[in-house]
Amino acid sequence: METCDVIRLKSIIFDFELAVKNVFYKCCPHVEVKGCLVRYGQALFRKFVDLNLRTAFQQDETVRVWFRSFAAIALLLQKDMIEATEYLRLNKPFLYEKEIELFIGYHDKTYGVNRNFPPIIWKKRSSKPHNDVYTCINMFKHEQLLAADERRRNETGTASLKRRRATRIAEETLCRLWHKLENQKIDRVTF
Repeated sequence: METCDVIRLKSIIFDFELAVKNVFYKCCPHVEVKGCLVRYGQALFRKFVDLNLRTAFQQDETVRVWFRSFAAIALLLQKDMIEATEYLRLNKPFLYEKEIELFIGYHDKTYGVNRNFPPIIWKKRSSKPHNDVYTCINMFKHEQLLAADERRRNETGTASLKRRRATRIAEETLCRLWHKLENQKIDRVTF
């Protein structure tokens, strides 16, 4: 496939269509194929409804807690995921044991190890400890804390913290560069 050489994809998120997965495995084996967590949850709930468990889900708190716990397994570490699955197998609601056993069978056949969509596809635990998204979130949290502290200092009349001169100069310079870029006084390459 020629587009793989041009685009250079690292990963793709898909909605559990076998044809899409197979195309990427065959034509772009270097691309990491991941399933969408929302679509995974929707597929599980659709099967739950197909097994006539919708009313039970709406009316029985134990069924709701059990299903949500089962769907949340995708957020656990691999070793914890196996243990949690076994725990939920043993602790299913008794009134709907037959239907839930069918649901677990469906999950094992579709999303189990060595199946069409193994856990590596739908598990959402990041293998990268300092994912860029989390770094960005932490940066925003830090900025919020600084802004809240500055606001408190202004409200109480306390002097603001002194920042290092180099940091202040770098921030001011960056702001000026952004302003020039926005006003098209410089191009992106120069920026």
